[in-house]
Parts: sequence; structure tokens; C-alpha cells
Amino acid sequence: MSREGLSVSPQSEHYRHNSFNRNENIVHPVDSTTNLFRAPLPQPYHHPVRQVTMWELNESQRHPYPSIRRSSEQVLQPTLFASNSFPYQPITGFEPLDPSQEQNTVQQIFIAEPDEDPMQHFVIIPLGKTGAGKSSLLNLILGYDEFKAKAAAKSVTDCITERTGVWAIDHTESIITVADTPGFADSMQRDTEFLQVFQEYIADLGGRLGIDAFLLVFQCDSSTNNIMSILEHFNTMMQQFQPTTWWKHVMLVFTRVDYYPNLKFPPNILSKKQNIAEVLIPSIQKKFNLESPPKYAFVSSKAPNCSFSKKGQCDCFAASKYHLDQMRTLRSRINSILTDNGGRWIPSS
Repeated sequence: MSREGLSVSPQSEHYRHNSFNRNENIVHPVDSTTNLFRAPLPQPYHHPVRQVTMWELNESQRHPYPSIRRSSEQVLQPTLFASNSFPYQPITGFEPLDPSQEQNTVQQIFIAEPDEDPMQHFVIIPLGKTGAGKSSLLNLILGYDEFKAKAAAKSVTDCITERTGVWAIDHTESIITVADTPGFADSMQRDTEFLQVFQEYIADLGGRLGIDAFLLVFQCDSSTNNIMSILEHFNTMMQQFQPTTWWKHVMLVFTRVDYYPNLKFPPNILSKKQNIAEVLIPSIQKKFNLESPPKYAFVSSKAPNCSFSKKGQCDCFAASKYHLDQMRTLRSRINSILTDNGGRWIPSS
């Protein structure tokens, strides 16, 4: 069938394409006089009313009570003052940034708050006999082997070595200044020589920084007579210093309290810890006529062996937690010394 033979129905006005007829109107007028196309607009419950802001009021209206202000305004006022007094000035090369007004002082230019609190700084001096674990304790605090540590009768430290590092516990970092000292009260018949060295260093460090704590280090299995003799030696050495409050900054540290699987300590370790807490500490307080018993802590500088190597279950996590708890206790006791005494001990000149 040919195309001419097809019957084509006339195209309705609705589907008629208007692009071929330029004379026809594209937009047809609509009669809006009737109510057919009218609809009421939604009305709110109340019309919004603009409130006057605090910045559109004068000073007397803004602050009827000058002594009472909002905290946000107290923070914003210095910022507005700084921005109005010192507009932005680009710095080119090495030209200094001068204030925009002559009456402004340097203190007014630098109006800023610190980003974070400063790091806490500990200053400690460990003292103890040769082999007590002073160097190992300091290496454990610093997190790396900085000082020579050797369990031997002969001292491996012939002089006082001072170091400053970072003490990190629970993602909290503190600056710490420590000193590795020779054997105290047993240094191969050189007690008189080392006594003068200790006194000079304590006077120097106390004058420069002050001292947070004297850590008197002992092995956990040390005899009571041995501990008392070292404390008497320390008491004699410190008699020349003023003020005589240095006993309040003394802390006893007992080493070789190592980790045991499931914290099942041998009976001798448990009895020794109980004897220290119930007998030794009260005896020290009574002997040296102290106002309060000295603080003490137990630490271990020995790396634990995983029980998996002994055909047991892995306890590396428990061992790490045990060592971390010891460091928390040590730092907490040092902080309590500072809190109880209002800061560091500083010798008077």
C-alpha cells in the first residue's frame, strides 16, 4: 500500500507542534477572572518578627550589668578588639609587622591562647647500692637502653650521668630529667669521695630545676638492716641542706618484683611485700621521726618470657599490662609527693 493511500487523521490542536508555524502564539491567554484557578495561600500561625540583636544596641543597653556577661561574648570581645585595632597586614620578605596604631603595645598585639597545656616535667634522682637496679629502672622509664645496666658486685657507673627524655604512659607524655648515679654507700671504699660528688650534684640540680623525688632503690629481697643502713647514710648526707623537708620527697622503690603467669607470685615474694608494707615502712617513719610514712612502689625491669615458649598460653598482653600498671603507680606516687608538698624541693642557697 502506498503512502498516498493511507488515511491520515487530522492532528488535534493539543498535539500540534508549533515550531513550524511562527505566526501562532506559544502562550495562550487564560481567563483568571473566575475562581477556578484560585486557591488560598497557607497562612502561618503567626508572622515572623525579627528580633533585635545585641550588636544593634548601644553599650548601655547591651550591658545593663557590666559585671555579668555571657561567656561567648567574653571570648568574642578580645577577638573583635584585636581585629579592629590590628587589621590584617600581609608580610612580604623579612619586613616586620608593625602595629597599625602607635599607642598599641606588644602585649596587646599577641592576643592568643595556647593550643594545649605544657608537658609535665619530672626531676628525679635515684640512689641505691650497686646492683639494686637503678640503671634498669631508668631505661624502663625512658623506653630505651640509655644507661649501662649489669647485675654485678662491681659498679659499672663511675660518675653521675644526667639525661632528659620523655616518659610515655597511656599516650600521655611527660618530660623527665634523671641521673644515673654510682653505687650509694658501697662504692668500693670510695664512699667519702662519692659523698661529696652527690652533695655537689644535688645542690647543682636543685638550684637549676629543683628535685621532685629522691628514689631510694632496693632489691625486694634486701634485708631490713641493709635498707636501714642506706637510709641512715642518706640522712647523714642530706643534713647540710636547707630546708630540711627533703624527707617528704623520698620514695622507696623495690625492684625485681617480676611478672609471673596469672600473677601467681612465689610465697617468698608475697611475704616480703607484706613485710615491707606492714613492718618496714612504719619502722622507717618511727626511726627518722617522719610526719607521714614514706611512699613506696614495686617495679620490675626484667623482660617477661611468653608462656607460649613453655608450651603454655600466650600471656604477653597480661605481662605488658603488669609492667604498665607499675609505671602508672610510680608516676602517681611521684605526683602525690608534689601535691602533698606544694611542688619541688629546692635547696636554699
